[in-house]
Amino acid sequence: MTRLSLFDLFALLLIPIATLSCEPIRDEFGIHQARVEIVNAANASVSGEVMVSGHDFKFDQLAIGKGTTFHYQVRSCGNKHYHVMAFLGGGRKLDKTVGYIEAGHGLKARITIRSNDVEIEEFEPGAVPQSQ
Repeated sequence: MTRLSLFDLFALLLIPIATLSCEPIRDEFGIHQARVEIVNAANASVSGEVMVSGHDFKFDQLAIGKGTTFHYQVRSCGNKHYHVMAFLGGGRKLDKTVGYIEAGHGLKARITIRSNDVEIEEFEPGAVPQSQ
């Protein structure tokens, strides 16, 4: 008969909890809501996607000077970083991680896509710029 240590028993109990589906993060104030705005400050239209907290937001042919906004619930799964892949006219690709989410409510971030870079131009509590 195999005997399990306390560590093994603890690990067996935690694995099912850690692998639950992507549930919204909830605390005494409710579910954590967030918003990310994508702004095209490049010299061409932009298509691409932003991945964060188990969400994958796609945008297509975002015109110069225009933006689009995505609202979402912060989930317990997925990467908490803002990973941006943007495709500019002429086949140029920008692929960058620009920041991450911390616990909190009213999370807002503005991601600006420029001709040669992607950055968080403005952030509020919850969206923290990532040092380069």
